[in-house]
Amino acid sequence: MERRTAGIRHAKEHLSALLRDVKEGHEWIICDRGVPVARLVPAKSGTEDLTAWLRRMEEIGMIETMPSDPASLPLRIRLDPPDLAQRMLQEDRNDDRLAP
Repeated sequence: MERRTAGIRHAKEHLSALLRDVKEGHEWIICDRGVPVARLVPAKSGTEDLTAWLRRMEEIGMIETMPSDPASLPLRIRLDPPDLAQRMLQEDRNDDRLAP
């Protein structure tokens, strides 16, 4: 997919042409004073099933698959008493040193 860039003013003035170009498979990056703020990409023709979506998320590094043997995962951390995490969080929130 070929990527092209356009400023906001150009995109507003030539939106129809940009959309025709996107239909042909091109991607447009819309920039505000040279800083990318949006992408125009072709819409998917159908819905993506869960398996395909998970595979795509894994390919781009958004998720990692779990090892095939769950026993190889680290053990859960047990907090004693059970509300310890909540109390620690509340202490952090009340700590004046952490205030902005």
